[in-house]
Amino acid sequence: MKSWIDVRQARIPFYAIGILISLVFPDTSQAAPKELLGKSISWRTMATRVIQGADGRVVLTQNASGEGLIYVSTLGRVFLRGHNVGTRGIVNESREQSPDQHLTGGDWHVAGDSLVKTSTRVGTTCVNTISFDPSFKTCHMSVRCKTPGAIYSAGGMPWRVLRDWQYESETCSIQEGNAFAN
Repeated sequence: MKSWIDVRQARIPFYAIGILISLVFPDTSQAAPKELLGKSISWRTMATRVIQGADGRVVLTQNASGEGLIYVSTLGRVFLRGHNVGTRGIVNESREQSPDQHLTGGDWHVAGDSLVKTSTRVGTTCVNTISFDPSFKTCHMSVRCKTPGAIYSAGGMPWRVLRDWQYESETCSIQEGNAFAN
């Protein structure tokens, strides 16, 4: 007795198999809205959080800032150039993302009429969202972070989050054309 199905014997048309596969494994990527094509979006954030060493004696306020530029090509492909600076300049990184590249800190992608990036780093998950007005002439950026369990390890030492990341400044602007070309 066979425990598998021989497609040739079952006489299932190949297009039916394709439809079945697409239903089981749907493509989650979305096309960029046509109003967003060929535009550049610049963004900037500033945030703070308060952490405490496991021994309870050390309390630190961490500061972080980030800025970047996203270009959505006329084909709907998302390109990024960004820079993040953490507390006392300890985390200082520049990053670039092409459409075929996946970054460990999270990728920007199109989700409906927004650009979204979800990232998890050092015990914190953040969702960055850039939304647009119906005309795609102005934008709004929001960042929401959550530290599950409120305890994480950094620098070989356990830390407890007393106050999660709070963003004091989240700005963005949109312009026509490829800002990387200038």
